[in-house]
Amino acid sequence: MATLRSARGVKVGFRATGNPGGPGHAWVKARYIDPAPQGWQVITDPDTGLQRVYIPSRLADIAF
Repeated sequence: MATLRSARGVKVGFRATGNPGGPGHAWVKARYIDPAPQGWQVITDPDTGLQRVYIPSRLADIAF
C-alpha cells in the first residue's frame, strides 16, 4: 500500500489474489471475507478511510 501514489493525480488501485491454505490465507480471510462473507459490500476502514471489497469468484466462473 505504501507504493500506491500518483504525483499527477492519476487514480491508483490495489488488487490481491491468493491460494486457499497458502501463506497469508488467514490474514486475507480476516480482512476481506469475514466482514462481508457474501461479498460485494464495500468496507470502509474507520482509521484510514480506505475502502475494500471482497468479490467472490469460483473456477467455474471462467468462460473457456
